[in-house]
Amino acid sequence: MIAQRVEVKRHAGALLHVCFKASPVIANPRYSVHFHRRLPTLANLGFNSPREALMKSVKSKNHSLPVETPHPREARLAGGVSPLIRPLVELAETAANSGRFVLEAEEVEALKLEHGVSEDELMLSLLDRAQEMARPPISKFHVGAVGLGVSGRMLLGVNIELHGMPLHHAVHAEQFVIANAVRVGEARLLRIAVSAMPCGHCRQFMTELPGVEELQITVLGGPPHRLAQLLPHRFGPEDLLPAGVGPRLLGRHDHGLKLTPGALDQLPEGLARTAIAALHHANQSYTPYSASPAGLALQCVSGSIHAGGVIESCAYNPTMNPLHTALVAATAQGMKSWDHIEHAVLVERPSSNVLHGKMYQLILEELSPGCQLHVLHAV
Repeated sequence: MIAQRVEVKRHAGALLHVCFKASPVIANPRYSVHFHRRLPTLANLGFNSPREALMKSVKSKNHSLPVETPHPREARLAGGVSPLIRPLVELAETAANSGRFVLEAEEVEALKLEHGVSEDELMLSLLDRAQEMARPPISKFHVGAVGLGVSGRMLLGVNIELHGMPLHHAVHAEQFVIANAVRVGEARLLRIAVSAMPCGHCRQFMTELPGVEELQITVLGGPPHRLAQLLPHRFGPEDLLPAGVGPRLLGRHDHGLKLTPGALDQLPEGLARTAIAALHHANQSYTPYSASPAGLALQCVSGSIHAGGVIESCAYNPTMNPLHTALVAATAQGMKSWDHIEHAVLVERPSSNVLHGKMYQLILEELSPGCQLHVLHAV
């Protein structure tokens, strides 16, 4: 066996690169993912346990471990990802390209069994790929996040920045995970793994989650934290809302909105489905603080539709407006460039405390010159 050195000093989770059991082939009809190559085991690398591998790595001068040289085809991995985690990277890519940024529960269970890893370890191993998919043209700081839902799904998230726009229009990776959970109907998040310590903005946003007291947050293989540890003496929903008011975030919401008579007649031909998508997400909006539900649907030149609604925060500023959540949907569904957006349909109540139309006109002109915004009223 030809040996080479691979760095493992980034974080403890890098030990996963050498801890997976051999796996000749895994195929899932949902994703058609195939693992063509057997992975080295610890025994093959001369270690009796993960702890022994870690200790020898720490004691070595250059903090490295010998690994088998990959096949030349496998050596050409985007971003220089270790071939030992190629199956997980392929799975993350497949999830991203599938239009959901989601790994279904059966896929998660198959990986855990085949590789002998825990849910936390699997989440950490997917962070590299999540970071690669981030879109931070301003900061150049790539953040990835992976959430574990009560259903067993794993949901990927990335940070998104909008060039030419004020910084508060950015979407944080943890927000992306939560918006992704809303989008696929996940009822609760149990864990969130992040590639960098969550900022105060995200910690505050997480207070809206159901079961937040039990939510575990892990950063690059470190010990799990409860939100109360990261945000002590916090301001939360209970400070603004009476006890037992309405479903929390990730619950089922229906505001009962209907388009005003003749609203669809205002639209160019071919936008009726887009308007219905915007109305659907307006009705699903989480707006316990402003009572101002709204939905935005983006239609691309290809005809694809990406929509989202409001996700409010009790602290107001961390709130995700419909453009945020629509861009999350567009990213998760494979949109590569914002200038593919041809039409945007906004549905909101004209009497709401919060209105989005004028702001969206300015933002969409910057994101996708020529995009037409259509504002429809609902009651």
